[in-house]
Amino acid sequence: WQYIGDTPPMRTHGIYIYKNNAFAFGSPPFNSNGDGYSYAEIYRAKFLKTQEIRFDSIAEMEFGNQNLHIQALASSNLPVQFSSSNNSVAVVNGNSISIKGAGTAVITASQAGDEEYMSAKSVSQNLVVKKADQTITFEIIGDKMYGDNPFDLISSASSGLNVTYSVVSGNATLSGNTLSLTESGNVTVKAIQEGNINFESAEATQSFCVLPPPPVITASGITLSSSSPESNQWFLNGELIQGATNNAFEAISSGDYTVKVQGSCGSSVYSTIYQYTITSFEQDLLKEVRLYPNPARDHITLDLPVGFDLISTKVINSLGVPIKHFTLEENGVYINVGELVKGVYFLELKTSSAIHVKKFIVQ
Repeated sequence: WQYIGDTPPMRTHGIYIYKNNAFAFGSPPFNSNGDGYSYAEIYRAKFLKTQEIRFDSIAEMEFGNQNLHIQALASSNLPVQFSSSNNSVAVVNGNSISIKGAGTAVITASQAGDEEYMSAKSVSQNLVVKKADQTITFEIIGDKMYGDNPFDLISSASSGLNVTYSVVSGNATLSGNTLSLTESGNVTVKAIQEGNINFESAEATQSFCVLPPPPVITASGITLSSSSPESNQWFLNGELIQGATNNAFEAISSGDYTVKVQGSCGSSVYSTIYQYTITSFEQDLLKEVRLYPNPARDHITLDLPVGFDLISTKVINSLGVPIKHFTLEENGVYINVGELVKGVYFLELKTSSAIHVKKFIVQ
């Protein structure tokens, strides 16, 4: 109410309202003419309109999102102001919200009113900001060899947070981000970022093969030996020798010998070439070795020259599998082949310095 006049209000007994004017009737002494009646004092009645705010719910956000623009409407069409209950999550600037961290903030819309409208009842909405996902970029690790120097694991998180590592499986140890290999085989390592108040955790793995060291060939007489105790395969002049998978192998002729070692994770390493040479004298004697008849039905005869230092003989089938051994009888060997299945066979001649092979056919 607003009093219109020069004197203070009287003690009021009643009010009559007409077109926003209020006529107050009271008692003396105010404005009395002595006849026991009071004149009406005039007040102005100022009636304010009510208003409401419409403020819809706010969609869930994620840390790292760009600024969010919000809108609320007052029925008075007066501008609405916003505030945040948690500036560590969201800061309000006008009708723009800047995301500062993961968590929950209450965003309140208010309108204070003016000369025509009363203030509106505030309306609040929860703003939920979830943690952001992150990814780890883990540099690819190529195959290694047992005996290699320790090396550093390299990775980074999209969040910029520090990454730690662990050995998931395999023969390796970690010191910080430095990995040391303790044996050949498969190794799997993991890069981990545990997250924080704003980021979810993340991880990435890398697997690689640790190859055994290259085998080394040594010779003692006709016996070639690999430095690897297992998983060997011998080659002569680049061609695989069927059945030659032991640690030691008896050389069958002059040539370039290599040995391959199969790693436990499937990859292989090769030795350097070992050149084995049979003496020219023995080569000349070998030219005089006769195997007849060839092809044969019932038997074959092996004639050897004088001085040919034969120790033993054996028949090998086309798959490289030995099937029969024979003994020396003077300068010749009589071999019964009637019991053999028709096909191609090889006669292995072992001397003190080499192994020679002769091919024959059973009809």
